[in-house]
Parts: sequence; C-alpha cells; structure tokens
Amino acid sequence: MTNVKVQSIYLIVGDFGASVRFYRTLLGRKETVVMDWGPPGHQGAFFEIDGGITFIVSFEGQHPALAGRQRMWFELERDDPAAIENDLRSEGFQCARGVHTTEAGSRAITALDPDGNEVRIGTRWSLP
Repeated sequence: MTNVKVQSIYLIVGDFGASVRFYRTLLGRKETVVMDWGPPGHQGAFFEIDGGITFIVSFEGQHPALAGRQRMWFELERDDPAAIENDLRSEGFQCARGVHTTEAGSRAITALDPDGNEVRIGTRWSLP
C-alpha cells in the first residue's frame, strides 16, 4: 500500500481579506506568502501548518465552486477551544456553537468562516 500524506488544503473563498484574517486568527500564525496568480485579481495566501501541510486561502473571482454557495466543513485540533473562541469573537467573527462536548468526547467550538464554511476546532478525538 502506498503511504499517502496530505500536502495541502486549498480553500476557495469569496472575501479574500476577511478570510485571510479569519484563518490567521484561527491558525494562530501569519501567512508565509501572499501572492497574485493566474488571471488578474486572483490571490492566494499560504499558511504552513503542522506536519508539513500548506493551508491555502484563494480568491479566484467568480469561481464555479462558489456558485450556489456550496459549503464544506473541516476540523482542526487545538488544545484550548475556549481561547480560540475568544480570539475569533474579539476579531468580530461568528461562532455557530460555543465550547461543547462532541459526540466523540472532545471539547470543541464550531466557527463560521467569512464564506459560511463550518470549522470545528477542538481537542483531539479518536475513533471508537
């Protein structure tokens, strides 16, 4: 079996500035590179996260992925979800659900990024 590792997570957003600010707060780190690419107006911000993974926030104008407001969600591990909830709220971002115990037994919050994507941030969980 081939060993597969995640290299990058690529998120297409509608509001580049607000999304970069949101993920900078959420990830607790500054983007390593911000650049224009492709056709005029396309931008990308690259965040290096643990495990050699690059998290990319990209604005690509009227990208087809934004048509119909398709949504996605994902989970990030942080030791203190209450602290990140306070950080996000102090920056003016929404939390759809405050600190709670998940069905997997972890402590987490659910935040909404500027495009309405759900991001669950919490302590590590494991499969049964």
